[in-house]
Amino acid sequence: MRACLALLFLLLVQGCSTPKTSYALAGGSPMSESEMQRAYYQKLLTEQIRPPLDAPLKLRNMVLPKYPQSLRQGGIQGTVGLRFQVDKEGAVTNVTVAKSTSVLLGSIASDAVQQWRFEPITKAGQPVTQAFYIEFRFKLVD
Repeated sequence: MRACLALLFLLLVQGCSTPKTSYALAGGSPMSESEMQRAYYQKLLTEQIRPPLDAPLKLRNMVLPKYPQSLRQGGIQGTVGLRFQVDKEGAVTNVTVAKSTSVLLGSIASDAVQQWRFEPITKAGQPVTQAFYIEFRFKLVD
């Protein structure tokens, strides 16, 4: 499990990008880089829910923030922290930038998360709105 988390962290530290390589966890089927990132973010979000849900949190649609070449060339990198809510229908609402090293990166991350969609979240049989916090790292790599 630690090896899995270390691999996921390594993928995220390298920055958000489109899938280019296929990965496989020990004994598992091949996964693209974006599938690994999806699993990582879904796990982080699931850990924020108290008390537990009726069913596992399911991320139906995930758009990763694009790290524009113009920002890379300008040497702009950093971390963006977003707060948002998932409403009773599973749509993302109230996205706010909690921290950002760049207004541009904050806007890019916010735009991506606003496109995320979840299966409706239920607790004790009732649909609920749930608040979350997530971070994205935009890092230049050689």
